[in-house]
Amino acid sequence: MMHLQRSSLLCLLVLLTSWSPLSPLSTAPAGADPAAQEQRDTLVPIVVKTLGYPDASVAVQPYIKRITLQGGYGLADWERGEASGMVALISHRQNTWTAIRLGGGMPSATDLSQATGMPVALAQSLLDEHVGTAQSQAQVVPNYCGSGETTFLAVETTSYLISICGANQPTTYIGVEKRNPQQSVRIPVQDYNLTAPQYVAVNGAYTYIVGNSAKGKTLTVSKGTTELLREPILAGL
Repeated sequence: MMHLQRSSLLCLLVLLTSWSPLSPLSTAPAGADPAAQEQRDTLVPIVVKTLGYPDASVAVQPYIKRITLQGGYGLADWERGEASGMVALISHRQNTWTAIRLGGGMPSATDLSQATGMPVALAQSLLDEHVGTAQSQAQVVPNYCGSGETTFLAVETTSYLISICGANQPTTYIGVEKRNPQQSVRIPVQDYNLTAPQYVAVNGAYTYIVGNSAKGKTLTVSKGTTELLREPILAGL
């Protein structure tokens, strides 16, 4: 009986000493592709170094929760204590990679595209796979409506952040240029359909239409009968 107890204690000691919650490597799921897991294991030190912990002797290394790769790009989630975030990965020749630390919160497809150079469509597809379609598309779009105004809609396109505001009904269209937030327009909503939804604002000869259309969810800017701009809505609708 004493020999059995010592054996059990020895097995328990081996299990405890072989597991560490501080390891930066994530455990491969059952049935994972060995080649894919090997590539992910190669990327972990790159991510850790990008986060500012190049010395493996640091007591608490960032824990890499998940790595998703797609089309020569990737995303990695990390945690270290109460801190957490996301890193973008970019592949180069000879299977070398660089990592870019992203800002706080969930990046939009546009944010990811601008940070890495990947196409917006690929960025959205990568986000969908990494965090799930519902979460990746539920981006929080900045709201530019003023005090006392109800926000009927806040959307993001490739180049613009748009808020549709009002009190009891949509009355105001606000468009802000993403690259230069000082460039903005605030004009009356001339027509709207809350069911579609679709909102039409007019500023002199220029017409702004945001919402569902025959060509999908878009922002369209026209001068008279000439279409000047058409951009897909990336988030918020």
